[in-house]
Amino acid sequence: MARGSFPRSTTYGRLITLQSKPKEEELASLLIKTRGLGPLSEQRAMWLARRVPDVRFERGQILWGPTQESQLVFVLLEGQVRLFKVLDGAEITLEIVLAGELFGDVSALAGRPRGAYAEALEPSRVAMLSRRVLNDLVREEPEMGMRLAEGLAARLYEYRERMTDVALKQVPARLASLLLRLFEAEGVVGREGTRISTRYTHEQFATMIGAKRVAVSRAMGHLRELEAVESKGRWVYLKDEAALQRAAVEVGPPES
Repeated sequence: MARGSFPRSTTYGRLITLQSKPKEEELASLLIKTRGLGPLSEQRAMWLARRVPDVRFERGQILWGPTQESQLVFVLLEGQVRLFKVLDGAEITLEIVLAGELFGDVSALAGRPRGAYAEALEPSRVAMLSRRVLNDLVREEPEMGMRLAEGLAARLYEYRERMTDVALKQVPARLASLLLRLFEAEGVVGREGTRISTRYTHEQFATMIGAKRVAVSRAMGHLRELEAVESKGRWVYLKDEAALQRAAVEVGPPES
């Protein structure tokens, strides 16, 4: 999606396939792995699998827009989803949702409009929980309410840290902080070392840290010079975690 443009599709949440009756055992096994819901018992997961639709979205498809009413909480079973806003023609990424995570829960539980766009970054599969089903779950599993609260608190903390980065740090430090979070959240170890599992573009990094693409490209070059990271074909590899941590704590007047 080009910077300064609005999402390609205005048919928010258009379904690609809606399985009429997916195999309950398979869906239950995926729901058990969901952070924020689990650990679910097999019996409870099967109960839930019989009550939630299983939906697939194509890469680049918009799941919802900012004015859409929020009555559902989503569980990302497969794929990856980006939550973002468009302000003065520029995109600001709020969150990257990975498989096994809840999303859309803040607006749904608050009874507010979505307030942002949700876009599938790759072919994605989601389960949709109504507030009634979620309320029934919490009544039957009171500890789930605490896990939901902990998830919301962690997300609030993450947003606060990112706001602090934008206010106090220059772009290289903002990018280093982002890369540390991404290595922690989706780092995979291979023969060439640890890399971020998603091939993000510099434009996408820019929307995550409130910067321009050219500034991110310069910052990435700086981190390579420090031998903190290495990039190959849009894969970003971790070379020296200590060096990346040092780069992340540098403060100074923010630049865009």
